Amino acid sequence: MLNIKPKNGLGNLSPIGIGACLIAITFALAYLILHKATFKGIEGNSFYGLAIGFTATAMAYTLGDISGGAFNPSVAIGAFLGGLFT
Repeated sequence: MLNIKPKNGLGNLSPIGIGACLIAITFALAYLILHKATFKGIEGNSFYGLAIGFTATAMAYTLGDISGGAFNPSVAIGAFLGGLFT
């Protein structure tokens, strides 16, 4: 069993609130990566690497304590349904 709870600064978040946060920030990362991969007007722009890195760092700092660093939705949902999160 993984005993994962929000730290003091995060307050008492409901499971729906935690899920909404995880979905929003995972969407932001996926949108950024897909935009870089498919938009032809930004070829040669190296700032997207920094943007992806900063987004992943923001994910780790803001929601790493809640999800245990499982930002892949299938892993997080599988662990939740398997009873690994308390």
